[in-house]
Amino acid sequence: MLEIKDVVSNVQVYGLENAMKVCRYPMSTNIKKVKTDDKRLKALAKCDSSEGHDNALCGIVVQFDLTFTVKAWVEFERYHFADIISSQSTMHKIAKLGISKDNFIEYTDDIVLNRFNELINDYNALSNELKEKANSLSEDELKQYKSKLDDLYLRVLYSCPAGLKLTAGITTNYRQLKTIDKQRNNHRLPEWRVLCKWIRTLPYSELITYSKEEENDGVFEKARDSWIALCKSLFGLSKGDILYGQEKTDVVGVLNSFFDTED
Repeated sequence: MLEIKDVVSNVQVYGLENAMKVCRYPMSTNIKKVKTDDKRLKALAKCDSSEGHDNALCGIVVQFDLTFTVKAWVEFERYHFADIISSQSTMHKIAKLGISKDNFIEYTDDIVLNRFNELINDYNALSNELKEKANSLSEDELKQYKSKLDDLYLRVLYSCPAGLKLTAGITTNYRQLKTIDKQRNNHRLPEWRVLCKWIRTLPYSELITYSKEEENDGVFEKARDSWIALCKSLFGLSKGDILYGQEKTDVVGVLNSFFDTED
């Protein structure tokens, strides 16, 4: 079974404190007086990404090494704000990466692995043979060897099992991780589920994993009761007036005047 250490390592997080500050700029007239705290950022993070109000999460940068199978990497590349800085290369090292079973996820079939390693062995054997004979070969013979090697190498590359694990350095941000967690938390591939499990270990992970369903469990009723009590106190409205709109007083407009939006 995959664990977090098998999928994610070398984690670094930047910009959290600054994001807490700059997210307060829209409601400020003097940014020199803006204080740094997490209340506004937490409130904005609860908005859907499509609304744009959680854009401050883009300022929280996360760098880490991610180990995914070839299958999972194909899916990862659809996320445009998660950059692959550098990665292991099948093009350069497939003849060595494919030899050990440890380089494959446990679900890769042994028959597939055995056939794949037969192709690798064929390539490596011919490559070693060429090294030994290179000085004694004619130009035409050398070209024939290289042509066979190129053909074998392509067969190895295109026969690579989707279960091969590759590691890459990733740079992304909390907002992108918010989308990933929402879309992949219950994914069929175990790598995705482990990645989402790791997301919950990040500082202030609730900025990413906030669930409306979890927060709304009983909260609406409490908010409604508080609203009724407040309106009764301020305007002397009855419960019926408040809930069914019988009173024409602009309650929201009046309440807004009580709050100062300056930081």
